[in-house]
Amino acid sequence: MSLYVFDSEQARLESHATRASALAGRDAAGLRAQRWLFFEADGQPLRLDMLADGSMQMRPWASCSSCTLAQLLPFVREVGPGLDAAALESLRERLLA
Repeated sequence: MSLYVFDSEQARLESHATRASALAGRDAAGLRAQRWLFFEADGQPLRLDMLADGSMQMRPWASCSSCTLAQLLPFVREVGPGLDAAALESLRERLLA
């Protein structure tokens, strides 16, 4: 399993092997404000729900069909962990084909 995280403040895209690593080190306030957008390997959006007990869960974001990773790719200015320029170009080719 892999997923992508887009940092909307820094226009940076990262790739993570697990949901836990995608969430690691991200502050709750930023998560609530949706600073980071999460996507499945196929580019479909994931919604992060903050639960009453303080835990979090990710689920498909069915009501956000217009916010796919392919639509955000033109706004990526830098890559972070798990990606390099070649991997970003390959991802663009795959999702925009």
